[in-house]
Amino acid sequence: MTDTGNAHHILKEAEGHEWVSLAVQTFTEAINKAIATNGRCLFALSGGSTPWPVFVELAKAPIAWEKVTLLQADDRIVEGDSTQRNLLQQQELFAETGAGWLPLPVEEVLAVVEQGASLSNPDDPAIAAVLGAFGESLLSLAGNPPELDVVHLGLGSDGHTASLIPGDPAVDDATCLVAITKEPYQGTYRMTLGRSVLDVSKQLVWLTKGSDKAPMVERLIANDATIPAGLLNAQNSTIISEP
Repeated sequence: MTDTGNAHHILKEAEGHEWVSLAVQTFTEAINKAIATNGRCLFALSGGSTPWPVFVELAKAPIAWEKVTLLQADDRIVEGDSTQRNLLQQQELFAETGAGWLPLPVEEVLAVVEQGASLSNPDDPAIAAVLGAFGESLLSLAGNPPELDVVHLGLGSDGHTASLIPGDPAVDDATCLVAITKEPYQGTYRMTLGRSVLDVSKQLVWLTKGSDKAPMVERLIANDATIPAGLLNAQNSTIISEP
Protein backbone atom coordinates (compact mmCIF):
# COMPACT_ATOMS: atom_id res chain seq x y z
CA MET A 1 0.00 0.00 0.00
CA THR A 2 1.17 3.52 -0.75
CA ASP A 3 0.00 6.55 1.16
CA THR A 4 0.59 9.92 -0.49
CA GLY A 5 -0.88 13.27 0.55
CA ASN A 6 -1.08 16.83 -0.62
CA ALA A 7 -2.70 19.95 0.80
CA HIS A 8 -6.22 18.74 0.13
CA HIS A 9 -6.35 15.00 -0.48
CA ILE A 10 -4.86 11.87 0.99
CA LEU A 11 -4.42 9.14 -1.61
CA LYS A 12 -4.21 5.55 -0.38
CA GLU A 13 -3.67 2.72 -2.82
CA ALA A 14 -4.25 -0.97 -2.16
CA GLU A 15 -5.45 -4.07 -4.00
CA GLY A 16 -7.95 -6.84 -3.42
CA HIS A 17 -8.90 -7.60 0.16
CA GLU A 18 -6.46 -4.97 1.42
CA TRP A 19 -8.44 -2.33 -0.51
CA VAL A 20 -11.64 -3.48 1.21
CA SER A 21 -10.00 -3.58 4.63
CA LEU A 22 -8.49 -0.13 4.18
CA ALA A 23 -11.83 1.33 3.16
CA VAL A 24 -13.64 -0.31 6.08
CA GLN A 25 -11.02 1.00 8.51
CA THR A 26 -11.28 4.51 7.08
CA PHE A 27 -15.07 4.61 7.30
CA THR A 28 -15.12 3.03 10.76
CA GLU A 29 -12.67 5.55 12.17
CA ALA A 30 -14.52 8.49 10.63
CA ILE A 31 -17.94 7.30 11.82
CA ASN A 32 -16.73 6.55 15.34
CA LYS A 33 -14.99 9.92 15.52
CA ALA A 34 -18.24 11.67 14.61
CA ILE A 35 -20.17 9.69 17.24
CA ALA A 36 -17.56 10.46 19.89
CA THR A 37 -17.62 14.16 19.01
CA ASN A 38 -21.31 14.76 18.31
CA GLY A 39 -23.12 11.77 19.76
CA ARG A 40 -24.23 10.75 16.27
CA CYS A 41 -23.03 10.38 12.68
CA LEU A 42 -24.69 11.46 9.42
CA PHE A 43 -23.29 9.14 6.74
CA ALA A 44 -24.17 9.51 3.06
CA LEU A 45 -23.79 6.67 0.55
CA SER A 46 -23.28 6.94 -3.19
CA GLY A 47 -24.58 4.39 -5.66
CA GLY A 48 -22.88 1.80 -7.83
CA SER A 49 -21.61 -1.70 -7.13
CA THR A 50 -17.98 -0.78 -6.38
CA PRO A 51 -18.56 -0.18 -2.64
CA TRP A 52 -20.70 -3.29 -2.01
CA PRO A 53 -17.92 -5.53 -0.63
CA VAL A 54 -16.82 -2.63 1.57
CA PHE A 55 -20.33 -2.06 2.91
CA VAL A 56 -20.82 -5.78 3.62
CA GLU A 57 -17.82 -5.68 5.96
CA LEU A 58 -18.56 -2.19 7.28
CA ALA A 59 -22.00 -3.33 8.47
CA LYS A 60 -20.18 -5.78 10.78
CA ALA A 61 -17.77 -3.17 12.16
CA PRO A 62 -17.72 -2.15 15.84
CA ILE A 63 -19.91 0.93 15.40
CA ALA A 64 -22.85 2.16 17.50
CA TRP A 65 -25.11 2.00 14.45
CA GLU A 66 -28.16 3.15 16.38
CA LYS A 67 -26.43 6.54 16.49
CA VAL A 68 -25.94 6.64 12.71
CA THR A 69 -28.33 8.09 10.14
CA LEU A 70 -27.75 6.89 6.58
CA LEU A 71 -28.49 9.24 3.70
CA GLN A 72 -28.01 8.95 -0.05
CA ALA A 73 -25.63 11.04 -2.08
CA ASP A 74 -27.55 10.09 -5.23
CA ASP A 75 -30.01 7.65 -6.77
CA ARG A 76 -31.71 6.78 -10.03
CA ILE A 77 -35.29 7.95 -10.47
CA VAL A 78 -36.81 4.54 -11.14
CA GLU A 79 -39.52 2.48 -9.47
CA GLY A 80 -38.68 1.23 -6.00
CA ASP A 81 -38.51 -2.43 -7.00
CA SER A 82 -36.09 -1.80 -9.87
CA THR A 83 -32.66 -3.38 -9.54
CA GLN A 84 -31.28 -0.04 -10.79
CA ARG A 85 -32.39 1.66 -7.60
CA ASN A 86 -29.45 2.28 -5.26
CA LEU A 87 -31.62 2.39 -2.15
CA LEU A 88 -32.68 -1.25 -2.42
CA GLN A 89 -29.15 -2.59 -2.27
CA GLN A 90 -28.07 -0.08 0.35
CA GLN A 91 -30.93 -0.89 2.71
CA GLU A 92 -30.29 -4.59 2.26
CA LEU A 93 -26.58 -4.23 3.01
CA PHE A 94 -27.21 -2.27 6.22
CA ALA A 95 -30.49 -3.97 7.20
CA GLU A 96 -29.13 -5.59 10.36
CA THR A 97 -27.34 -2.54 11.74
CA GLY A 98 -30.31 -0.65 13.16
CA ALA A 99 -29.17 2.61 11.58
CA GLY A 100 -31.75 5.27 10.76
CA TRP A 101 -32.44 6.49 7.23
CA LEU A 102 -33.18 9.71 5.37
CA PRO A 103 -33.36 8.51 1.74
CA LEU A 104 -33.66 10.82 -1.22
CA PRO A 105 -37.31 11.51 -2.18
CA VAL A 106 -37.38 9.38 -5.31
CA GLU A 107 -40.73 7.79 -4.46
CA GLU A 108 -42.29 11.20 -3.87
CA VAL A 109 -41.03 12.48 -7.22
CA LEU A 110 -42.38 9.41 -9.01
CA ALA A 111 -45.75 10.00 -7.35
CA VAL A 112 -46.07 13.54 -8.70
CA VAL A 113 -44.85 12.37 -12.12
CA GLU A 114 -47.74 9.90 -12.15
CA GLN A 115 -50.03 12.88 -11.53
CA GLY A 116 -48.63 14.76 -14.54
CA ALA A 117 -45.43 16.43 -13.37
CA SER A 118 -42.57 16.39 -15.88
CA LEU A 119 -39.00 15.38 -15.14
CA SER A 120 -37.94 17.15 -18.33
CA ASN A 121 -39.18 20.48 -16.94
CA PRO A 122 -36.65 21.77 -14.40
CA ASP A 123 -39.17 24.36 -13.19
CA ASP A 124 -42.08 21.96 -12.60
CA PRO A 125 -43.69 23.26 -9.38
CA ALA A 126 -44.76 19.84 -8.09
CA ILE A 127 -41.25 18.45 -8.37
CA ALA A 128 -39.80 21.63 -6.87
CA ALA A 129 -42.15 21.21 -3.91
CA VAL A 130 -40.93 17.65 -3.31
CA LEU A 131 -37.28 18.70 -3.47
CA GLY A 132 -38.01 21.66 -1.21
CA ALA A 133 -39.67 19.45 1.41
CA PHE A 134 -36.67 17.12 1.38
CA GLY A 135 -34.39 20.12 1.75
CA GLU A 136 -36.27 21.19 4.86
CA SER A 137 -35.93 17.70 6.32
CA LEU A 138 -32.22 17.73 5.58
CA LEU A 139 -31.77 21.14 7.22
CA SER A 140 -33.71 19.98 10.26
CA LEU A 141 -31.47 16.94 10.60
CA ALA A 142 -28.08 18.38 9.68
CA GLY A 143 -28.28 22.12 10.36
CA ASN A 144 -28.00 25.09 8.03
CA PRO A 145 -25.82 24.68 6.08
CA PRO A 146 -26.30 20.92 6.40
CA GLU A 147 -23.06 19.34 7.59
CA LEU A 148 -22.77 15.63 6.92
CA ASP A 149 -20.10 13.85 8.92
CA VAL A 150 -18.99 11.26 6.35
CA VAL A 151 -19.78 11.08 2.64
CA HIS A 152 -18.87 8.14 0.43
CA LEU A 153 -18.27 9.17 -3.17
CA GLY A 154 -17.42 7.31 -6.34
CA LEU A 155 -15.57 8.67 -9.35
CA GLY A 156 -16.70 8.06 -12.91
CA SER A 157 -14.39 7.73 -15.87
CA ASP A 158 -15.96 10.99 -17.12
CA GLY A 159 -15.19 12.77 -13.84
CA HIS A 160 -18.71 12.65 -12.40
CA THR A 161 -19.29 12.05 -8.72
CA ALA A 162 -22.57 11.34 -6.93
CA SER A 163 -24.84 12.33 -9.84
CA LEU A 164 -23.09 15.58 -10.62
CA ILE A 165 -22.71 14.91 -14.33
CA PRO A 166 -20.46 16.81 -16.76
CA GLY A 167 -22.48 19.51 -18.51
CA ASP A 168 -25.45 19.32 -16.15
CA PRO A 169 -26.63 22.62 -14.63
CA ALA A 170 -26.39 21.20 -11.09
CA VAL A 171 -22.61 21.07 -11.45
CA ASP A 172 -22.42 24.86 -11.58
CA ASP A 173 -25.00 25.44 -8.85
CA ALA A 174 -23.19 25.85 -5.54
CA THR A 175 -26.38 26.68 -3.61
CA CYS A 176 -28.94 23.91 -4.18
CA LEU A 177 -29.37 21.14 -1.61
CA VAL A 178 -30.74 18.49 -3.96
CA ALA A 179 -31.16 18.40 -7.73
CA ILE A 180 -32.41 16.25 -10.58
CA THR A 181 -30.35 15.93 -13.73
CA LYS A 182 -31.67 17.97 -16.63
CA GLU A 183 -31.52 14.94 -18.90
CA PRO A 184 -31.26 11.17 -18.38
CA TYR A 185 -27.75 9.89 -17.71
CA GLN A 186 -27.02 6.37 -18.94
CA GLY A 187 -30.73 5.83 -19.41
CA THR A 188 -32.26 7.30 -16.25
CA TYR A 189 -32.80 10.64 -14.61
CA ARG A 190 -30.72 10.97 -11.46
CA MET A 191 -31.26 12.71 -8.15
CA THR A 192 -28.24 14.03 -6.28
CA LEU A 193 -27.21 16.02 -3.27
CA GLY A 194 -25.95 19.38 -4.43
CA ARG A 195 -22.55 20.94 -4.03
CA SER A 196 -23.80 23.11 -1.17
CA VAL A 197 -24.11 19.90 0.88
CA LEU A 198 -21.07 18.02 -0.40
CA ASP A 199 -18.79 21.07 -0.16
CA VAL A 200 -19.26 21.41 3.61
CA SER A 201 -19.19 17.73 4.49
CA LYS A 202 -16.68 17.02 7.24
CA GLN A 203 -15.10 13.99 5.59
CA LEU A 204 -15.21 12.81 1.98
CA VAL A 205 -14.13 9.23 1.29
CA TRP A 206 -13.75 8.31 -2.39
CA LEU A 207 -13.65 4.66 -3.47
CA THR A 208 -12.23 3.94 -6.92
CA LYS A 209 -11.17 0.80 -8.73
CA GLY A 210 -9.59 0.13 -12.10
CA SER A 211 -6.96 1.57 -14.39
CA ASP A 212 -9.62 3.44 -16.35
CA LYS A 213 -10.16 5.67 -13.30
CA ALA A 214 -6.46 6.52 -12.89
CA PRO A 215 -6.54 9.67 -15.08
CA MET A 216 -9.54 10.97 -13.17
CA VAL A 217 -7.91 10.23 -9.82
CA GLU A 218 -4.96 12.35 -10.93
CA ARG A 219 -7.28 15.16 -12.01
CA LEU A 220 -9.19 14.94 -8.73
CA ILE A 221 -5.97 15.21 -6.73
CA ALA A 222 -5.07 18.27 -8.82
CA ASN A 223 -8.49 19.81 -8.02
CA ASP A 224 -9.19 20.02 -11.75
CA ALA A 225 -12.26 22.26 -11.93
CA THR A 226 -13.10 21.03 -15.44
CA ILE A 227 -14.54 17.82 -13.98
CA PRO A 228 -17.43 17.78 -11.46
CA ALA A 229 -15.42 15.86 -8.86
CA GLY A 230 -12.68 18.46 -8.95
CA LEU A 231 -15.08 21.22 -7.96
CA LEU A 232 -15.88 19.82 -4.53
CA ASN A 233 -14.34 21.24 -1.40
CA ALA A 234 -11.73 18.66 -0.60
CA GLN A 235 -10.23 19.97 2.63
CA ASN A 236 -10.92 16.61 4.34
CA SER A 237 -10.74 14.09 1.54
CA THR A 238 -9.39 10.55 1.41
CA ILE A 239 -9.17 8.68 -1.89
CA ILE A 240 -8.92 4.90 -1.57
CA SER A 241 -7.90 3.58 -4.94
CA GLU A 242 -7.25 0.16 -6.39
CA PRO A 243 -5.05 0.75 -9.47
